[in-house]
Amino acid sequence: MDSAVQKSGYLSKMGGSVIRRNQRRWFELRGGRELYYYCKKPNSVEREPKGFAGCVCLADVQTVIRIGKVITLSGKSLPHKYTLTAATDEEAASWESILSTSVEQSKSRVETESTKLVLSASTPLVRCGTWNVAGIEPSAFIPHEDYMTSWLTGKGNIPTNCDWIKSELDRPDLICICLQEVDMSVSGIASDAVNSDEKMTKKAAAWQQHLSSLLPTYYLISSGHEASVQILLWVKKSVKSKVQSSAIAFWRGKVLRGLATAGNKGAVCIRLFFNNKTYCFIGSHLAAHPEGNEKRNVMYRQIVERCKFDSAPVTIFEHSYVFFSGDLNYRMKGASFPKGSAANGITDALKSGISKAVKTFDQLSEARTKTESEGAFQEFHEADILFYPTYKLHLNMDLEANTFDFYNIKTEAHHLPSFTDRVLYYSRDYRPTAVLRMWSPPPLFVRQLPERPDARHPLPTVPSAPPGVPKEMASVGIICLDYSVTPLHTDHRQVFALFAITAENLGT
Repeated sequence: MDSAVQKSGYLSKMGGSVIRRNQRRWFELRGGRELYYYCKKPNSVEREPKGFAGCVCLADVQTVIRIGKVITLSGKSLPHKYTLTAATDEEAASWESILSTSVEQSKSRVETESTKLVLSASTPLVRCGTWNVAGIEPSAFIPHEDYMTSWLTGKGNIPTNCDWIKSELDRPDLICICLQEVDMSVSGIASDAVNSDEKMTKKAAAWQQHLSSLLPTYYLISSGHEASVQILLWVKKSVKSKVQSSAIAFWRGKVLRGLATAGNKGAVCIRLFFNNKTYCFIGSHLAAHPEGNEKRNVMYRQIVERCKFDSAPVTIFEHSYVFFSGDLNYRMKGASFPKGSAANGITDALKSGISKAVKTFDQLSEARTKTESEGAFQEFHEADILFYPTYKLHLNMDLEANTFDFYNIKTEAHHLPSFTDRVLYYSRDYRPTAVLRMWSPPPLFVRQLPERPDARHPLPTVPSAPPGVPKEMASVGIICLDYSVTPLHTDHRQVFALFAITAENLGT
């Protein structure tokens, strides 16, 4: 994508989360598509402006209205109206003219590009992974480093009969990993730290060091942990120059409007300015238990409302691309089944079709259909789930056992197989029109559960027999190339998603 600056200059922008006032900002119209604004203009030494504050995607602008020195940009897809004031009427007229032209060209360009896009070596790839490590140190998984590397990079998982993907889309450019229950000690839950901060717990530091050692061709941009939630973000060294800035924010879920939550729940957000676009990565651990659905929905709404970055006064949805991953703890609903038969009912539904079962029984799927004040994740997209449930597996290091633990004899708690571990995504600048994956695993077949209450139910390993993938696809924005799991697990499976940012181009 062309990022040449077509027009630049100071304008006053109405802003402020508490007190609304005009703030002087340096604006740059780039490529006829985006209007960036910064705290300061570039100086004679540095070509890049300082203090990135936000970006307006002109494809989302419906009207450009000027009254004297004041220009108003509005549109249904914009987070809010933008009111800009120039120093003179002549300057305002100049900005109005070029913005109006760019808005019309941007709209027609999106319509044209949505009909045919080709993935290439310059298409940015983003890989997001989530895993609840259950307080286990990384040294316990050293015998399974092949699985760990596969989860991190996809190495070894690229379909052999998709040569164009294998040759052109080798490894992701950005890798974001979210871990939960990293350190369940009292001091671990009470801590928060950024990057190599001395407050980082030993377990958090161990996980950061171990995962980084498996990524020798990547550079760790940022990391942090809040309570027992840890997030890490790497960039491929060959495109490190595309990183312009990064920031981090925390949110801890102790008390939510009177709803008490465990101290190990929370969220960490990383903001990245990469290749002239803004990315936001959110790693989270939401409230537990089947009956905690309302708490989870409230936690989500508070995370997206309250996570703010010191470096820029922007909200989550003012970023170009947002990725939300973690142990979100949404469960499969068993209330519609007779008492004692919910586990068999859920497994029968999965046997008939995973995607259909998720839409029918999954609490997160239900939350996305509710109103903004009651539900959650309505703004996000998620690829179809075609893998088996990620929770609750029997906690052992025997990957061949591959068993679910449906009933805890000590606590007499029932654990329905559920998709607690998820990766969702949001594109502000462009709307995804299709979802494509590299391959689709075959339907899941599960044996009927025995009647005994301590049943541990084995699931088959899903083989990867990928079909061919077309090189051209009709989609704009984000394409989900893969959304799956690895055999490595605690009581949760490792989950990953691979995305192609089809609206962007890294260039050479």
